[in-house]
Amino acid sequence: MGFPLHLTFFFVSLQPEPSTDIIKTRDMKRMILCITILISQLILTVEAQAINYKEKDTTATRLSIEFRRLYIDGDETKLYNKAEELFDYIKKQPQFDHHLYYSTLIDVVSFDMNNGHYYRAMQKARKLVAEMKEKQHTEEYYNASYLMAIIYWYRNNIPIASKYFDQAIKEIPKENKIDLATIYTDYANMMTDEDPKKAMELVNKALEQSGTYSYRLTYALTMKGVIAFAQRDGATVLDCHRQYFDLKAHNKPDQIFRPESA
Repeated sequence: MGFPLHLTFFFVSLQPEPSTDIIKTRDMKRMILCITILISQLILTVEAQAINYKEKDTTATRLSIEFRRLYIDGDETKLYNKAEELFDYIKKQPQFDHHLYYSTLIDVVSFDMNNGHYYRAMQKARKLVAEMKEKQHTEEYYNASYLMAIIYWYRNNIPIASKYFDQAIKEIPKENKIDLATIYTDYANMMTDEDPKKAMELVNKALEQSGTYSYRLTYALTMKGVIAFAQRDGATVLDCHRQYFDLKAHNKPDQIFRPESA
């Protein structure tokens, strides 16, 4: 997989022009949304290629990768069918993989939201939360809170979304640095327009959790550049730009974007 050009173009676009220290005003909401979509597609693409790093190709792994490829392709009917095929397989196994089960359900809800099916997404999310609590899968509660945060963010209900983001941060096992970094980064993304100072604090926490040379680090670093841009902080934008290209220059793409779960 080549180094993602959209991130390169993004950081080039963030650089202040040589003749001025003032960063031009842009449509921040549109830019942030575009960056979020691009990053999400990047993460899904990486995970879809995770089979290259797996020690063995299990049926669950194969079905999960096929599901994620359909997510990228956007074929609604095929995606729902593949999700059901994966769920059926998981339920038939002696050891129920609840993390894969819930993470796939969350992806289905995310797919619905991305395609404008907000009511359908909310119904599925509530069903997921109820199922988690009924089966006492307490280690997954943070995922339910995180999902509700994203849904309310999509609906532009920032106070309720913030409540769920905070709840997810409290619930997540602290050793789960990968998901914690993502939650902090998405929370920072949401707060960029509402409270840029808090957004910067959140993204710095994300960077602390992201690990070295991971695609989570690149996501958080990109988001920090966006926040600094919104604050007219040219020095920080350029620092993020420097760190990004340092990653690109000194590391192979798979070292930066290899899924940590592999």
